Amino acid sequence: MEDFMPFDTEFDAEMSDTQLILHVDAQAERQFLSRFNVETARKEQIGALADQYFATHIETLCFDGTDEKALKIWVARCRALGMTPMLRVEAEKERIDEAFRAGLTSGIVLDCRETQDLSVIADAAQLRTDLAPEALLYVLLCADVQMLKEQNVDLSDMDAVIVCSAEKRCDGHLSVVDWMSENTDIGVFAGIDAMLCETNGKKYYPTAQIMNGFAVGYLSQGCNGLWLDGFCADLFDSDPVLYDIYETCGKLEECVGARRRHVLTGTYPKALLPGADYRC
Repeated sequence: MEDFMPFDTEFDAEMSDTQLILHVDAQAERQFLSRFNVETARKEQIGALADQYFATHIETLCFDGTDEKALKIWVARCRALGMTPMLRVEAEKERIDEAFRAGLTSGIVLDCRETQDLSVIADAAQLRTDLAPEALLYVLLCADVQMLKEQNVDLSDMDAVIVCSAEKRCDGHLSVVDWMSENTDIGVFAGIDAMLCETNGKKYYPTAQIMNGFAVGYLSQGCNGLWLDGFCADLFDSDPVLYDIYETCGKLEECVGARRRHVLTGTYPKALLPGADYRC
């Protein structure tokens, strides 16, 4: 059976204006430190790496900031290549305060995935106003719209919300339409984790074709883009699968025009079994 092939469609200019945010997690940052001496790293080596993997197709890199020296080098390269550097910050007022005061990146992604009390969102908005009014402020959530309503959480001061799965795996059924209808003045991104499913202790990861399927589903609904979490296993080894993902899934025109697979996730986790045919 052939993969799902391209179909003819039309796009307006706004639909084409989407972007990818890549989360460079702590593991990738540690690999960076193990490969280069931060004090003597040659800028051209780091620049070539960033050019190869990121600059062409990824607009924003988000870091965990586990090492300040490494973070400064990455941030400098991001800005030189026209990308936006962000810092992922746990939902703690002290951490948010520190991040805004340091001002190393263009803004922060407030990670509220493990937080039940979402009043920290208002705290972050106030700290941004007081300390860094020009900084970007995104919030990363796995809560639903109703939970925010119950806690009277106002997202109007955010620049964007990133909606992700509580299971920390790929999910093709995120309620992005609900978020867009409730928050018409801010950006909405769909969060995609690098793990597809786990069966009998073995983890399965999405191919470029599967990622194209997710991208078509979310971008065609009007999402501003995708948050890729963990799609940077080793930044210093050539990985054609990762590069294929970067190349196509950030733009609706590209992923519609490429081969793609639409898999059952989220609502139907038991359908993801080894050997199953995930193709339409």
